Amino acid sequence: MVALLGVDDVAVVLSGAECRRLDQLLAHAIAAYRRDSGGSAVPPALVDVAAAVRRAGETWAARAAEQSVRLDQHIGTVGTATEADPATLPVMTTVQVARELQIGARRVRFLASRGAIPGRRHPRGWLFDRADVVDFTRQRKESA
Repeated sequence: MVALLGVDDVAVVLSGAECRRLDQLLAHAIAAYRRDSGGSAVPPALVDVAAAVRRAGETWAARAAEQSVRLDQHIGTVGTATEADPATLPVMTTVQVARELQIGARRVRFLASRGAIPGRRHPRGWLFDRADVVDFTRQRKESA
């Protein structure tokens, strides 16, 4: 998952984790600036960047927490799927998407890495929202 950080018509793409770490570093830098400058005002540009980084990091953290809760609802404690029918789960793995689209898992990963299929990287591979896969399938059929 990435965060898009935009300030004054300049955009930088960082991972959410990088935003969280950069937020901490900027907070320390601002505190050091205030301490070393005798309490003078922090440059507005630095404040703007710090605020944008904080917002991006908080947005990422909220999305990550939401996705974690969704996954926890459908994944057992030992990492296996629960009794629910896989066709009803809102989150799909690469293999499930490959079966659904009748293409190889390698092709699914390629399409996901290019943004053709909306998905998110996970430590064990890619995860996809079922609704996004259904939309992708519908768009493929319409363009064919």
